[in-house]
Amino acid sequence: MGFFQTLNESVAEKAALTESQTVARGKRALAEHADWKGRFSKLEAMMESADAAEAKKASVTAQVMSNLSNLMERQKEYYTEATFTSMLGPMAMLTPRVLDIVGVFYPNMIAHLITDIQVMDRSTGEIFVLRPRYGSDAAGVTAGQEMWVNQTDGTYASEYRTASANGGETDGTTTEFAVSGLTAAGGPMRRGSVTLKLAGVAVARDDAHGNMVGKDREGHVITGTVDYDAGDITVEFSAAPAAGKNIMIDAYMDSEEDPALINEVNFDIQAVPVTARAHPLRYTVSAQATLVASAHLDVDVNEVLTNIAAGAIKQERDVALVNMLVAAATHLDTLDFDLADSTVNYRNKRDRFADIELKVNEAQTKIQTVAGRGGVSFIVAGANAANCFRLVEGFEAAPEATNATVGPYKMGAIRNGTVPVICVPISRTLKADDFVIGFRGFQAGDSATVLAEWIPLYFTPLFEAPNLQNKRGLMSLYDMLTNRPEYLVSGKVKGYNA
Repeated sequence: MGFFQTLNESVAEKAALTESQTVARGKRALAEHADWKGRFSKLEAMMESADAAEAKKASVTAQVMSNLSNLMERQKEYYTEATFTSMLGPMAMLTPRVLDIVGVFYPNMIAHLITDIQVMDRSTGEIFVLRPRYGSDAAGVTAGQEMWVNQTDGTYASEYRTASANGGETDGTTTEFAVSGLTAAGGPMRRGSVTLKLAGVAVARDDAHGNMVGKDREGHVITGTVDYDAGDITVEFSAAPAAGKNIMIDAYMDSEEDPALINEVNFDIQAVPVTARAHPLRYTVSAQATLVASAHLDVDVNEVLTNIAAGAIKQERDVALVNMLVAAATHLDTLDFDLADSTVNYRNKRDRFADIELKVNEAQTKIQTVAGRGGVSFIVAGANAANCFRLVEGFEAAPEATNATVGPYKMGAIRNGTVPVICVPISRTLKADDFVIGFRGFQAGDSATVLAEWIPLYFTPLFEAPNLQNKRGLMSLYDMLTNRPEYLVSGKVKGYNA
């Protein structure tokens, strides 16, 4: 089967997509639309940023904008451009404006901070999730077990092998000890690498010619033989070593002679079918109000409502993602932070709140214990909990947090700006005192949650009703799923009193 498991080509292509390739896709998306040149200069600048996260954010934005533009172009081809323009009326002129809005609101979604975004090129498709697994029985793990969650003894990526002799412990009378077939497949072993250890101390080694020679601490002479091909070792003491001592034989396999001795890692990349779900909304505005605003206030009602609707869609998306995190996170009582604890002597209020960082450290430990790796990548907090995190030492306020915000927003970061804190002012699932701490994952396909993105914002033609109550529909098309809930833990702030 080789060192790596053979993978389906289409899935492997997605898995091999590096950060630089992701940015390249975004650049191609911009280049494919000649009329966009210079129009989205902010996105172009972001793609050139030395900050990989910023570059990726711009790339994903460009790709979803391209999806929307391509969809409109296909509709023009299907209906003919004249029919399409006539059918949409003002909407045909609004489409470029919608792209502008997407270019602004999409990079500011909290999804970029807490989830893996995989762009779909059609309404149905696949996303991929990564499940690295051991392919060999060795080093304390068995083939098929997931990596990191199941820990090796530290010798899996090694030629090193070890085995106990005669049950692993001396009895005070036995003088001869042996190991047969040091690995399941037997040898071959590298000459000069075989060591006999008594109570953890090396007392004999092979001479590279098939002989074991040495002497223990009591002066007992040790002799023996080695069959390098079969992996068989026999040793004999001139007098029995004392009872109750651990006795082991170590050696290094010769993987150059037999590549089958190399332990395997199978990258189990699962393609998960997804369908972009419609998230629809509709707004109504009176014809009279539209005329008044246009005639007296010089306000383009269509544009104003488009901006408001885009904000509503962004808020809906962010709230949906927060709800998913809350549902997937495991609540741990050890993460609860009691501000009313009378046993703690605080010098001042800042000291009182600053100790919440201890809970962040605890969360990191819990994630690593369960998942076998990870850290703290983000914190999502209700209003009261968020106020506590503001007072953690090293908190850095985000410049954008000073502006008017709608829905969840990044209010700043702790740990010297490395861990973003997202404030959720109002939520039906994340209560004001609650918080979720999560690890985003090492790479694409390994995140706690996945956002499968297709069309971020789409408008229907304006329906001018006879009752003069005009209507327009809009929707966002995407899907979300939980991938690794073990990366998410939650806690609660108790005794909060601002």
